[in-house]
Amino acid sequence: MLGIFKDDPELRVHESQIMHRVNAFRGWKEQFRKTEGGIESFAEGYKIFGFQRHEAEKKWSFNEWLPAARKVFLVGEFNAWEKTHPMTRCEYGRWTIDLPDHEDGRWLVPHRSQIRLRIESESGTFDRVPAWTKFAEDTELHVYNAVMWEPPPCERYVMRHARPRRPRALKVYEAHVGTANGGGEAGAGAASAGAAAPAVHTYLEFKAVLPKIKSLGYNTVQFVAVAEHSDYASAGRQVTSFFAPSSRFGTPEEFKELVDTAHAHGLTVLLNLVHCQLSPHECRHSEELNVYSCNTIPVY
Repeated sequence: MLGIFKDDPELRVHESQIMHRVNAFRGWKEQFRKTEGGIESFAEGYKIFGFQRHEAEKKWSFNEWLPAARKVFLVGEFNAWEKTHPMTRCEYGRWTIDLPDHEDGRWLVPHRSQIRLRIESESGTFDRVPAWTKFAEDTELHVYNAVMWEPPPCERYVMRHARPRRPRALKVYEAHVGTANGGGEAGAGAASAGAAAPAVHTYLEFKAVLPKIKSLGYNTVQFVAVAEHSDYASAGRQVTSFFAPSSRFGTPEEFKELVDTAHAHGLTVLLNLVHCQLSPHECRHSEELNVYSCNTIPVY
């Protein structure tokens, strides 16, 4: 018997439901231990999945976890969105494809080009944004595409300031980058006569707010709504890409610059990442892909 039932006997009436969840967690934890080397290693999936560079072999590989998919194709601007690049099934539900460089050294999938996965499952064929994408952008059709994000050295932001030492006591300023200027979604609402239309604040614009945060005595800034989310009204709670900073506010390099500037002011940076509320798009096709559940992992 778990100790919580001794500490709070009233929970005994819910023991079967609670133990069902506990045993499910224990089962997945053991599965992670056997197949991934533990939860910690599994949490570093970004080192395995998505685009991975193999410089010695002059190629990229792309990997995704889709246990119940029958066929998977990498499609995008690089192949005119056609099913010309099938992925290969590997162990533990992983799919992979090698993407060798062109003879002149150009990458097959260039930086900033848009991609998706085309998946054939038991219930049909559909597209989705890869779960480990580093960047995603909205399109004219209001559908997000993943973006191959690997800027050349001249465009890559290099962190210049060390992370501040962990404060003995946190004094946290919570901030939403997009609404820091008092505005809302770009173009939303009617602007008063002579006033500028409301607009979304950007990562770079928010740098100007950091000195004020520091002057007020805060030692930590916690950013909300950084993970990509298709519905701006959700305030970042309906996440669509957990590993991609929201393109609504700028690029991954610009977000790095914001974090680095905060460090320059001696501010610790925290990110508020919501795992329990996903976009409705996330839940679509979750059963076909045999993922954990629509409440724990992105599938679209």
